[in-house]
Order: sequence, then C-alpha cells, then structure tokens
Amino acid sequence: MFHIIQEAKRTVPSVLYIPHLLRLWRNVLSIPQREAFMALLSEIAPTAPLIIIAFTGMYGLMFKELKFIFSKKATKIDKIFG
Repeated sequence: MFHIIQEAKRTVPSVLYIPHLLRLWRNVLSIPQREAFMALLSEIAPTAPLIIIAFTGMYGLMFKELKFIFSKKATKIDKIFG
C-alpha cells in the first residue's frame, strides 16, 4: 500500500483508489503502519494533482485521525448512500 501512495505522488497527475478504507484501517494496518499511512497522506500538498478516492461503509464510524486528514486535505467529501 505504501509504495502505491509514493508512486502516485511521484507520477502526478494520479488517482489513488482505496476501496475499503475502514477495513484497511481496522483489520490490516498496525499502529505503526497507520502512523506511516497518515504521514504519507499528510505530505501530499492540497494543490497536488492527485485525486484520492476512498470508500468506507460508514463515514460516521471512521476514526477521528482519518476524518481529520481527509477533511483537512479535501476540497470535497461526498457521502453517498445506497
């Protein structure tokens, strides 16, 4: 995952697709990996030609760290209900 983020930053314009953000955060990433993930996302300039498309089943259940990084960087956060 980390090499994909680095590659997206290196080869802009890019689209970074994260299909199951909450599952990734809860079940896959350890605490040090979460910190590295947050650091990589924090390094992306708001003006960078990089689109991050991330999906989560329940926006309300997202951890505050994830909400903060996406609300800080995002120009638009959409909640889509099916």
